[in-house]
Amino acid sequence: MKIDDLETEKDTDSITDRRVTLDSSKVESKNDKLSTIQLREDLSINDADLDGEMSQQAGLYGHYASLSAMAHLQADKAKIRVEVTRAKCYRLHRNRIIAKGQKPTEPQIEAEVMCDETYIAALELHATYKMQAAMVKEALEALKQKRDMLVQKGVAKREELKGELFIKNKEKEYEEAKARAKAVVGR
Repeated sequence: MKIDDLETEKDTDSITDRRVTLDSSKVESKNDKLSTIQLREDLSINDADLDGEMSQQAGLYGHYASLSAMAHLQADKAKIRVEVTRAKCYRLHRNRIIAKGQKPTEPQIEAEVMCDETYIAALELHATYKMQAAMVKEALEALKQKRDMLVQKGVAKREELKGELFIKNKEKEYEEAKARAKAVVGR
């Protein structure tokens, strides 16, 4: 579908219009969509491979930051298409009312524009892209939380390793003391 120039043609006494249609390809990139399944996988943490998780975090954040920028661009383009569609619909409906020999009023034209299917479609597309941009923004926030969790898990693992080393050192000291005691007793 394309947004065509609005034109009016006189057919005897009536006025016809080429309908305004919306070209969603002008604002949509079918690649690089946010997949909630992939996001869930990217946000999960493999406790067995914290080092790998930490090394992948920056790349994931960069990927989702790129998706966010693209989603905001699409939303901005869709907003522009709404404004253009509104202006074209306004002109179309104003000209249609004038062609009927009536004097158009601002509320009358606005009512016609608000009910125009093309304008409604443009508004819906804009709302969809705004929603997608918000979803990617929240995905970035979730990745920040994952980063904080990875840091906390890293600290906890380091403390756990310190505890294990402490226990191993105590066990080693105990075995050495036990060996010395056996040597002294002569067994």
